[in-house]
Amino acid sequence: MGEKLLLVSVSGVQEYISRAKKTADLYGSSQRVIKQILWIKKRIQREFESCELLLGEGVVGDPPNFFIAKLQTDKTSEEVEKQILDVLMKEGERCSEDLPCFITVCSMKENYQETYKFLYRKFQAYKNNRLNAFLPKQESEEQVTSHICSICGIRLADALVDEEYLCNECRNKRKEGKRIAFPSTENFGSLYYALVRIDIDDMGMYISGEKGWERDEELHNYQKKISRAANEFFIKEKEFINQKVKKVTENENAVIYAGGDDMLFFCPVFCIEDITKKLESDWIEMCDSGMTFSKSIIVAHCKEPLRYVLKKSRESMEQVKQHYRKDGKGGCCFSVLYRGSGSRMIFVKGDRMQDHFYSLISALCRHQFSRSVIFQMEEEFTGWGENFGVDEYTDLRFIMNNETKRIVGRKSEGKSSEEKQELTDLLINLRNDVTKEAKDGFYIDFNAYFDLMHIAEKLASFSEK
Repeated sequence: MGEKLLLVSVSGVQEYISRAKKTADLYGSSQRVIKQILWIKKRIQREFESCELLLGEGVVGDPPNFFIAKLQTDKTSEEVEKQILDVLMKEGERCSEDLPCFITVCSMKENYQETYKFLYRKFQAYKNNRLNAFLPKQESEEQVTSHICSICGIRLADALVDEEYLCNECRNKRKEGKRIAFPSTENFGSLYYALVRIDIDDMGMYISGEKGWERDEELHNYQKKISRAANEFFIKEKEFINQKVKKVTENENAVIYAGGDDMLFFCPVFCIEDITKKLESDWIEMCDSGMTFSKSIIVAHCKEPLRYVLKKSRESMEQVKQHYRKDGKGGCCFSVLYRGSGSRMIFVKGDRMQDHFYSLISALCRHQFSRSVIFQMEEEFTGWGENFGVDEYTDLRFIMNNETKRIVGRKSEGKSSEEKQELTDLLINLRNDVTKEAKDGFYIDFNAYFDLMHIAEKLASFSEK
């Protein structure tokens, strides 16, 4: 018998999950994805007794949206692909028509790495041309109406459920979401909540061996090692976040999903620092291989449409990865959505800058400084320019430090000298964080500086428990 390598990948997961009006829809979508992946895996294993999972075996938490297996068969790759697709199409009527599952098979070569590279190129060709995809067509027993589904906004609704017109697929999402009591956005501590997205950087390049693999072990063993490390990390953090949020809100659940290479969860604004710092420290301890993850943190009003918040969350993740693409990624994008009045967004990277940012939030929250300090700082430094020569910057830095101290002192009546000095030092440190060496001098990103101060002030006001 010949050996075949099989790659099964479910596509469109992020877009599918993001089609939600309620947190329960969001959770129900993620559970639909998980159940579909697990069913496909088990059905293929039943079809091929020789099926040996190389990636995706023994996953305890939420599984990744793909798996790799080795098969023993005399059939051609195309015959195996057809056999799997035929079985899935025949028995997968409960699967989602919005989640195409691509089936890719190739013959094993002597070198596993070369086999995997060929398999992945073939998969990409299938995906780009929408070939070899298991895509069930759901049949509804209900009669289609003339109304568009209120959740996905794509298909015509076929039922009126709790005064909402829903299509068959979204009714299944909603049904799945009701299996547990997932809290609404109004139940995370205050009128404002945080939606946090974590995404491991360049996971595909690590899986392929392009990054991290030192060739002192077989590639498939390296793939297993990093996949298991990520899986264990997400299991641990999911439990920690749920327990952390439960202590302060009494909600049993906060995590939408945590597996593969990404994670999505809700939390109170005042828990952001503790949770994200725990994630970072545990990641370094459990996945010490040079790998990083990027973060998108959206703070929004509980009445803001969830679909819009999810859209901004996906966009900001793409933006932070792009922003730090030449600097190793591993950054964080903070966004605050002001209800009915726009938004502010900042990029933060490095322990020093994050510590200064969180310390500023803490100081503003503890000492109840007037927000006029922030507005006066912005008014004072607007129009100073951004690029400065070495000698000019040396003199200017001294002037800016004194101006910062003067503004804090004037706008902080009733505060102790120690409290004023703490705020002054933090504002100066943050300005230094956004100052970079440039050709023939220094560059100060004042726009980033103003956004950092304003977002810190807003988060401090939202963090009141």
